[in-house]
Parts: sequence; structure tokens; C-alpha cells
Amino acid sequence: MKKWIACFACLLSLLSSAQKNSDSLAVRKLDSLLSAAIAAFREAPYDLRTDSLAPQFKQMLLQELKNPLTINHSLDSLATHMRIENSNDGRVKFYSWDDWTGGTWHVIHCLAQFRDASGNIVVQELSTGREMELSTYTDCSIYEVHDLLINGEKHYLTFAWGTHGSGQEHRMIRVFKIENDSLVNCKNCFSTGSDLALEYPRALKIELKFDPKTKQITYKEFKMTEENAPFAELTGKTITLELKNGKFELK
Repeated sequence: MKKWIACFACLLSLLSSAQKNSDSLAVRKLDSLLSAAIAAFREAPYDLRTDSLAPQFKQMLLQELKNPLTINHSLDSLATHMRIENSNDGRVKFYSWDDWTGGTWHVIHCLAQFRDASGNIVVQELSTGREMELSTYTDCSIYEVHDLLINGEKHYLTFAWGTHGSGQEHRMIRVFKIENDSLVNCKNCFSTGSDLALEYPRALKIELKFDPKTKQITYKEFKMTEENAPFAELTGKTITLELKNGKFELK
């Protein structure tokens, strides 16, 4: 009996190893396919890229990221063509890329891939494609993610970068949480509402940071005056926003 148990355990171990190898191979193939696709559409003529290939790539990515393997494994080749950031708990991944269809206004797409309350994989667009029309700043690349507990619930603080040209760039600070099958903005985590957008001259270094120990966001203050218009300048002061009672407040 012990011999059979040992043999069966060995078979299970071999099967598990084979499954892992199979999963790893499948991820590498998908990673190679997606990285080849984004490279190909970026090299295409502008009109073809804008009208056809860029939208096709986004739809391909939306579909392929529903594969659970892509949230459990890294996509190293694809990550050389776009920004991929993970939450510390492994439940959320953010994918951001510039499709090179804009000019000085960079057209940046951002997708979130996460596990909902039931453990299912959901892929959601965070950029709208209507930022120029609506004068919003969600067309930005998420480059930093911090896990937070707010009122006992898991949230995700994100920093993102983008530019709408004219010598300016912006940082978008948002806080998300998973509700059922959606990743939603915290509606009142900032005094400005669901997010905080900072637009400033590209030459400035505002040094946006988050300290997990103190739960503080800091950045260099900048202002536009009659003397320096139309571009703001640093004032020499540092703005500090501290998480208190579920909201980042000016300290």
C-alpha cells in the first residue's frame, strides 16, 4: 500500500511539474506574440497604425489578458514595449502603452487586469480615448502602485505619467479598489474628488513620492504667476498630503 501511495504521489508530482512547464511554455508563446504585435503596429505607416492596427492590438490585449496565466506569470518580452506594474498582493496588474498615434500629445492607453471577488479575471480600460474631448488626464502610464488599507478595505494607490504637449506633462494620482467585478476610483480620497491631476512644465522635477510608513504623498509645489506665465515654476516648498480618516488631506 505504501508503495502505491508513494508511486501515486510521484506521478502527481510529475504531472504538476509537467503542467507548470506547459503553462510556462504557453505564457512564453503568448508573450512573444503580443510583443511582436505591438512592435509590428508601431512600425507600420501612420494612417494604417492609427485607423486599424493600434485599435486591433488593444482588442487583442483585452482578450488575451483574460487568460489566468497572464496574471500569474510575468510577460517579460511585452514589458520591453510597455509599462507593466503589479500590486503587492498580486491581485491587480496595470498595463500602459503609447501607441505612437499622437504628436506631442501622447496617446497613452491603460488597462487594469485583476481578480474580482469570485476570483475571476477581469480586464478593464482605465483610459477613455476621449481625454482630448473631455479635457481629462486619464491617458497616462501607471508607473507606481502601493497597496493601502482604508477603513479596513484594500485599496491601490497609483502614480501615472502623461503629456498633452505644449511643453507640459502631468502626473495623475488615483486610488482604486475592487468592487464586485469592477475596479473603481475612490470617490472622496482627495479634496479634489476621485483623483488628483498635477500638470506642470516638462522641465520641472516635482519629485512625487509616497511614504508607506507615514502614509504621506509629497511633491514639490509649483505655481504660475504673472512673471512666469504661461509656465509654472517651483516655489521651493513641498506639498504633503497625509492619509487621515480615509482621505489624503493637506498637512
